[in-house]
Amino acid sequence: MKRNKKTNMPRHILIFWFITCISTMLGSCGKEDHIDGRSDYLIVSKTQDSEDLAIDVDVPIEGGRDTFYISSNRPFDIFFQTDDEEEWLVVERVEDLQNNITRLIVETKPLEGTFSRRSGILSLSSKANFLAAFVKIYQGHRVRFSENFAWLQYGSANPFDETRETLIKNWSAAQQSNGWTSTIPDGAAEAHCYGRNGHVKLGSESHGANLISPIIPGIEKDSILLLSFNAVSYIAPTGAPDANKLTVEILNGCIFEDGTNKRVIELGYFDHLSPMAATNMWEQSLHALSIKKPDTHVDVSTIQIRLTTGSGLSDAGNRVFVDNVHLYTVFQYGENMED
Repeated sequence: MKRNKKTNMPRHILIFWFITCISTMLGSCGKEDHIDGRSDYLIVSKTQDSEDLAIDVDVPIEGGRDTFYISSNRPFDIFFQTDDEEEWLVVERVEDLQNNITRLIVETKPLEGTFSRRSGILSLSSKANFLAAFVKIYQGHRVRFSENFAWLQYGSANPFDETRETLIKNWSAAQQSNGWTSTIPDGAAEAHCYGRNGHVKLGSESHGANLISPIIPGIEKDSILLLSFNAVSYIAPTGAPDANKLTVEILNGCIFEDGTNKRVIELGYFDHLSPMAATNMWEQSLHALSIKKPDTHVDVSTIQIRLTTGSGLSDAGNRVFVDNVHLYTVFQYGENMED
């Protein structure tokens, strides 16, 4: 689950989408123009009696079945195109109903390991009659902010090897320019936040630590957001576990769904007995928290996140590995979501 691949619709799919959109608009304006059989038609809708074309459809992150109704007086083919590595939508069943209506049931797979928005085109075409219609299918949310710490290349991916990890104060100027910071506790000489091989470790056996995101702008219209990250607690090769709490805070006017700006969550541990601990340490480590704007402060335009070991910097022996911090836009005020 370590890395999230950004996907873009290939150019040939976009060209096909544009051409078929034009042909659909020119050849089929609505059911009322075609149902009487005076011309060829191919129309897709979400309900059997709907007059509205199904053009953009969001499917749940958890996957499941979706139903479409196709009105057509000509045979047609169905196929799905996506630039995602996974073939995440399949045609489950095609049923002929009365009055030239076909019920199409598709199955979408769950979006796992990420909440990043992916898309594809469900295409229907009758080549012999130059008819085409399609629906753009979306799953997941738009990314507002994304950080996978790939620019950190210190030491080993082995979670037990703490010899070559590097304190945040010793990161290069270029690495520090990414905007991540950590608080130096009162009376201490340094923040015990460490850069590792593609991820960050908070705290040590004797010190707590935090990690503060850069200020994330551009959320003026966002009313609901989703924060996700991978976090897992340290456990020694002997099986002795650290404490496993992580405090997540929002440092501006936004709040969590429960109305607070602070949440303490309990983390899992990686399998210390596995010979593949370096590669499977992130399994079952994904966490997600919903964020909203309070009714009294809907004009918030920036957000900042702070992750802290335990309940504060004084909590030692609570080492936490962190990676893949993402902020997603779930809903915006007064606008339909567009890709």
